Amino acid sequence: KVSAQLLEARLLNEKSQKKNSFDVFEQIVVEIDYVLNEDMAGIVLGLNIDRNGELYACSFDSDEDQKRLKERKKGKYKTRVKLPHPLKAGAYNISSIGIGIANVEGIDSQSHVFNFNIEENSFDPTFMSYSSNRPGLIFTCLSWETEKIG
Repeated sequence: KVSAQLLEARLLNEKSQKKNSFDVFEQIVVEIDYVLNEDMAGIVLGLNIDRNGELYACSFDSDEDQKRLKERKKGKYKTRVKLPHPLKAGAYNISSIGIGIANVEGIDSQSHVFNFNIEENSFDPTFMSYSSNRPGLIFTCLSWETEKIG
C-alpha cells in the first residue's frame, strides 16, 4: 500500500465546468484529488505547465504556505490551484502532477495530464503586444506614462 496516491485531476473554468479551450481572460483552475494513507510530514503536491512545448511554470502547494510541509493527516484531499491569469494565447499542457516528500522522494505522478488551448476570442489582438503572433512567453501589459515635453 503506497503512502500517498493521486486519484483524479480536472481542468475547470471559474464556474467549475470541465473545459480544454479557454479565452485569454478566463480563469483556469486545476482540481486534484489525492489520498494520504498515513499521517505524513513534508508532503508536497506540485504541477508543471508547458506552453507550446516549453516549460512555462512549476508550482508546489507549499509555495505560499510552508505550514503545509508540516504533518498532514491521513485521509482524502481535494485541492484547487488557479493558473496564472491571464495567459497568453497558445497551446498549453499540464505536463506533470506529482506528490512526494519535499526534496526527498516522489511518491506518485502523472505525465501529460491535460492539453488545453488559450484563444483570443474576447478581443481583437491585431494591435496588441501580447497577441499570440508576437514574441514573448507571458501576457504582460506594462503601464506606460507619456507626456509631451516639447
